[in-house]
Amino acid sequence: MNRYTLEFRYSGEILEGHFATDAAAEAWAVAVLERQGYDVDTLEVGGYDSDGTDEDGHHVRKLYWASAADADNDPGAASICQLCTVRPRTSQR
Repeated sequence: MNRYTLEFRYSGEILEGHFATDAAAEAWAVAVLERQGYDVDTLEVGGYDSDGTDEDGHHVRKLYWASAADADNDPGAASICQLCTVRPRTSQR
């Protein structure tokens, strides 16, 4: 099981969940947004982005916008939230 956080940009709220796959975590994120009143038919979901990579090169951040217009040419500032994979840090010597 991997640990994920769903971090809301404007409210600062952070939800946490544990899922076996990225797909399960992504479905959870969409369900949370739907419960909060967002229209899942217009929701724009980005791919895991290069700004959200850890020191090992794993993709750890996926952005969600209310619409395609909000997402157009936006690096994330207009996003509703971000889904993050929380990976254990490796010890460095």
